[in-house]
Amino acid sequence: DQSLNHTGVALVDSLGNAIVCHAIIVKKLRGSERLAHVQNELSKFLACYSQVVAGAIEGPSLGSRHREFDLGEISGVLKADFFTKGIDLVVVPPTTLKKFVTGKGQASKDQMLYSVNQKYQLSLTDDNLADAFGLARFSLVHHNFGNITFPVQRNELETVRSFLVPKKRKLRRPAAKQSLNNL
Repeated sequence: DQSLNHTGVALVDSLGNAIVCHAIIVKKLRGSERLAHVQNELSKFLACYSQVVAGAIEGPSLGSRHREFDLGEISGVLKADFFTKGIDLVVVPPTTLKKFVTGKGQASKDQMLYSVNQKYQLSLTDDNLADAFGLARFSLVHHNFGNITFPVQRNELETVRSFLVPKKRKLRRPAAKQSLNNL
């Protein structure tokens, strides 16, 4: 769960249980220095866990106004880092993550934190870590979809299924043009 000041990172095992939840804290760094710091810290973190095969990051919150370009840069750094490490990556829209964890696409930060702690028997106090855990679990279900051998909740499975196979949108038909004779 990338952020300008507090990036959450979480790993789950093959059964979806938390291995570790970790925060990359950025203080008083800006621009390229901040990006390099987040990348270095993520690389050090992942170096401790050689079995990482898939990951997820939260996509942009379209329509929000909160330093989109800076967040886009951090997302780009993370995408490149995952790519160079050979880790499959999926970008999860915020509403999809919320629906995956809470069953509702419009959940608040507090609802996300509460749901993660209740559903997965965790005791996190940071919403960034709760989002990171939700993303890690989403990645696990997504990566193993069709061959799931671990406990999965119904809303998790349905959310990943709709993410993989989005509903077809109905095309709006243009209004029939009136002929000059009908005017």
